[in-house]
Amino acid sequence: MGKISIPALFVCLFALTGAVPYLESADKVHVQMLYLSIINIISVYYLYNRYSNNFGSQIGKYLRKTPIFIFFIFFIWTIITIIPAINFQESLIQLTFYFQQFLSFLLILLFLDTQKYNIDSFFKVIIVFLCLIEIIPPLVPYFSDIIEFGKPSFRSLEYRGITGSLNILAFSLLIKLPFIFYYSFTARKNKILYVVITIITMFVIFSITKTRGAFIYILFIYPLLVLFFSFYDYKKLKINLIKSSIKPILIIIVPIIIAVFITNYIESNSIDEGSKVQDRVSTLMSEDSSTSQRLRYYKGAIESIVENPFFGIGTGNWEIVGTKKDWKGMQGYTVPYHAHNDYLEITAESGLLGGLLYFFVIFYIVFKILKKFFIKIKKNENFLIDLILLTSISAYLFDALINFPSARPIQQINLFLILSYSILYLKEDIGEFKIRHYRPIIIFIICLLPLSIYSSLRIYQSSVQQKIILYLYNSGQTDIDKGFLDNMEIDYPSLATTSVPLKAFKAYFYLKNNYFEESIELFNEASGYNPYVYFSEGWKSMAFYQLGQMDSARYSAQIAYNKIPNNVIHYGHLLQAMVVQKDSVGLKNLYDNHKYKSQIENELYYTGIAAILDKDSEGFVLDDFDIIEQSGSKYVKKGMYTLKVGYDNMINAAKYHTLGEYAFESKQFTAALENFQKAVDLNPYEIPYKENLANSFLQLDQNNEVIDIINDIENDNQLTNKARWIRALALISIKDNQNACNDLSVLLQESYIPQNLYSSLCLNKVD
Repeated sequence: MGKISIPALFVCLFALTGAVPYLESADKVHVQMLYLSIINIISVYYLYNRYSNNFGSQIGKYLRKTPIFIFFIFFIWTIITIIPAINFQESLIQLTFYFQQFLSFLLILLFLDTQKYNIDSFFKVIIVFLCLIEIIPPLVPYFSDIIEFGKPSFRSLEYRGITGSLNILAFSLLIKLPFIFYYSFTARKNKILYVVITIITMFVIFSITKTRGAFIYILFIYPLLVLFFSFYDYKKLKINLIKSSIKPILIIIVPIIIAVFITNYIESNSIDEGSKVQDRVSTLMSEDSSTSQRLRYYKGAIESIVENPFFGIGTGNWEIVGTKKDWKGMQGYTVPYHAHNDYLEITAESGLLGGLLYFFVIFYIVFKILKKFFIKIKKNENFLIDLILLTSISAYLFDALINFPSARPIQQINLFLILSYSILYLKEDIGEFKIRHYRPIIIFIICLLPLSIYSSLRIYQSSVQQKIILYLYNSGQTDIDKGFLDNMEIDYPSLATTSVPLKAFKAYFYLKNNYFEESIELFNEASGYNPYVYFSEGWKSMAFYQLGQMDSARYSAQIAYNKIPNNVIHYGHLLQAMVVQKDSVGLKNLYDNHKYKSQIENELYYTGIAAILDKDSEGFVLDDFDIIEQSGSKYVKKGMYTLKVGYDNMINAAKYHTLGEYAFESKQFTAALENFQKAVDLNPYEIPYKENLANSFLQLDQNNEVIDIINDIENDNQLTNKARWIRALALISIKDNQNACNDLSVLLQESYIPQNLYSSLCLNKVD
């Protein structure tokens, strides 16, 4: 193509939005927003210098195009929908993104039209290049895992490539695949290249992303694509339908079969339940947690639209109102920050008019292409490019039905590239608005540019800080510099990527670093930014607890639990307040009425009861509180054991065990053994205590004692891999290779030991 032109370079820069790295941010979207704002402002500056005499008319030429102008009207309307917003800052952030999308769409169309190359050839280069940079990065860690571990991981985050998400990767490829089919079908040379790209792309979708939505789309759309390709050859070559279908099957269906075959071969030895292609496909017909979760989100969004049909709830505020709608189904602080349906979410946020305006932009172009498509079929003309454009756009529209591509810059840029190409392909079929005074619009756009980049920069800076905060919170670490907390951006944005107010996170770390009064003040302020997540109320209870204000602690915990009951933190804080107040009746009622009892809730309950009631009351507790032990639940057993040994013994045993671990790490095995023995004597129900006692005997070469302890654990049906390994080593030491290798054989099947270790110890060495 020769030396690249500046307009072509800008198109490439927009197309590479997905390749922008995280740059230490919590969410790649924040970096991509900043990147787009920079490209937009540089692009406008370039255009102003190039068209200094007629800059306004040049921009106006494309601004008048119906899809572009309607998108601008949508942006203006979303400004108005700030009125009902609960969180004004989040509305401004979403407006920033919509502005960047609008301007990117306008500029991509302009640059694509003014670049000097043949548009079809240039677009082919863009599509092929984007496909390659999306499919190659996931393959490297995928095959590295196979080489290192013998199998790939199931939907590992390491396989995301440049997109930041496996679902995004799958649908981003589905948007481009129809063009690869087209190039394969029509190419006179390099046909093998396109077929290879197709096979690898299919392999990435089926083997690496395992995105069920992509499977559904392929299942329903690609057979239709084969039929239309076959029909084209049938009409063009005047051959029967069977012969005309051979080529489409070879370029579309065969690559799918090859990709699935390779996937099943690679994963034939995988023991991960649900990881194979057929397992993922089988879940399409069943209602799993992901499906039921989406249905809840859809119901909440529809209710919100009915309640607020005109202005909506405020652009950018779905994550807040969605939390209110889904409080019964929420687990922890996993909020519905997207409705997983852009049709519903955009309409819920900006009202019926907003939803119609946004999707009119897409469906207007789809209608124009469909119209041309059927005219060409009627006239027996080449309709393949129309078919490809429709298929590509339909991938985005299907993604919008089950996900949220409008919030993903890479998907929006994919869409704008396809729509811009479609507009230029349709030419005069695309209507124009007769705007006489477009200069005020252009001045308005230019005025928003610096505000846009300022907003994006603050969002990115906050995202970098959020990455640190969220890591510390999720890992349970609380050692953080107070100066960092005091300088943290907590007002814009006001919510973290988890939808929890940033002020609440700041208050949490204040709490953990003993600034109790300051934390309560911050928790109170944070509640207004997202009043439905109740993070502040949950942790504020802990602050009151630390201050000894137990009535306030229980009151805050009760509010948090009542509003979000399926949150173990809320449950635990309320339980803690009841334990301190010795309210065994309240504790029983809490447990009995708690709907979803996980292992942790069971353990907390039994441990709480043990802290309230002394050991002599054990029989009364077990009878009157109607305890039903869940079969196989080690946590319930642990709670009941706590009751049996008594709270003080449990605490003292834990202390001796800690001393034993310290001595063991210092290689003081005799001291370790003494402490572990005391721990076991006080609490014989904790298996790790017995395992470490056995390990201490092992280090002191007292192997018969080791075997006796592990046999006792096995008799209680609580034998772990660690315990089995300790016994195997003891058996080897006393030359009992037969029994040792029985244990090692089990450990090999459990992937606890490598094959070479088993081979060296057991093969041909069994007595």
